[in-house]
Amino acid sequence: MADAVIEVSHISKSYGSTVGLRDVSFCVEKGQVVALLGPNGAGKTTLLEIIEGLRRPDSGEVRILGARVSNNQHWGGRSVGVMLQENRLPLKLTVAEILRLFRSLRPNAMPLKEIVDRFQLSRILSRKTEHLSGGERQRVAVAIAVMHRPSVLILDEPTNALDPISRQAFWEELLRIKREGCSVLLATHQIEEAEAISDRVVMLNRASLIADATVRDLIEGTCPGFRVTCRAKKVDSLGSGDIGLVGPDWQSTASGLCGNAADLGQGLARAAEAWATAGARIDSVEVARPSLREVFFVLSGEEYRR
Repeated sequence: MADAVIEVSHISKSYGSTVGLRDVSFCVEKGQVVALLGPNGAGKTTLLEIIEGLRRPDSGEVRILGARVSNNQHWGGRSVGVMLQENRLPLKLTVAEILRLFRSLRPNAMPLKEIVDRFQLSRILSRKTEHLSGGERQRVAVAIAVMHRPSVLILDEPTNALDPISRQAFWEELLRIKREGCSVLLATHQIEEAEAISDRVVMLNRASLIADATVRDLIEGTCPGFRVTCRAKKVDSLGSGDIGLVGPDWQSTASGLCGNAADLGQGLARAAEAWATAGARIDSVEVARPSLREVFFVLSGEEYRR
């Protein structure tokens, strides 16, 4: 594909009798953020290691910016930024020393002040990395991965240890990096993260590619219609209590009654008629489109619990 910056073509990998990846193909196009999702054991780590050149596939190939990737071979690292899932920073160096070290290795690196400001590192510059929290180490690792303004960025669980405020700040920074012309492959277990910032989602399950589409197309193709959640009370001589109207389209949940409706108006009308017959009073109605989280459960073959 002419605009592809990462091309994964028919990648397979086995470990003895265990299949790690089975004929996986997809691409990341220029200017896109592509989220890589999948349950534990789906093959995400193996795939990322092959893309990064850390592991050799049994068959297939990966190209980044047109150059074929193979292990232990330089493939244009100046144009690529990588953040591994496990980052082993030098424990006895301060954050400032580490940033200066990596800047010295990258001729096009951002000014130190810009790096510090963009990744909120000013308060920890003088601290040794052995005294940093998990989230603080993550911020330093991301800063190292992007300080040279790469054209392609590969991130493995970058927000894993971040608190909600830091995670939101990272999302904003990642979108800023995208606007600056960087293409991103993001492996994450944070489904809300994928839904919020990705242009496309690639999903693995049991070593195979099972989805490759925009978030909207995945939701509409897998979980069409609306999800309606209602809280209702039955008014009688015994007082108030949650009622449990369970039918083919509705199920009782901890938050009330929950069901899917392809036609919102008809779905609500049917529900209202049933509740009126039962003598119920509707306290609240929540209407929402199904989320990427529900799609994830459906495609993984697991039961979704609201």
